[in-house]
Amino acid sequence: MLAGETPVLVHNSNCPIVARVTPGSLPPAEEAALGRTLSHIDAGTVPTGPTASRWGIPFRNREGKLPGGQGGSSPYREYRVEPPPGTPGAGPLRVVRNDQTGDTYYTWTHYGDSGDPAFVQVR
Repeated sequence: MLAGETPVLVHNSNCPIVARVTPGSLPPAEEAALGRTLSHIDAGTVPTGPTASRWGIPFRNREGKLPGGQGGSSPYREYRVEPPPGTPGAGPLRVVRNDQTGDTYYTWTHYGDSGDPAFVQVR
């Protein structure tokens, strides 16, 4: 978890506990990059550069780490977050949003493949 962070834990019977982070809990540069991604999602726009690649593609939730459907019935789409300077390629930072509920999650580990927690809820 983040330094100084006190997560709010949300339990859903369809998935493990998902921590919720609040604005101001991430390092400033990371929070700014996440904010830019969220602004593009809200505006329905696509960023430029490597972040635009694969923007808004379906996220299958294959591991079941988020509430809701999996595979073809998953309501999620994924979006890249600008990586820190010096990170090769697109980096591992992603936002995953449920198109049905608007619930929005963030992962540091490229789709929540690893890490504890795999995802945190940001909205």
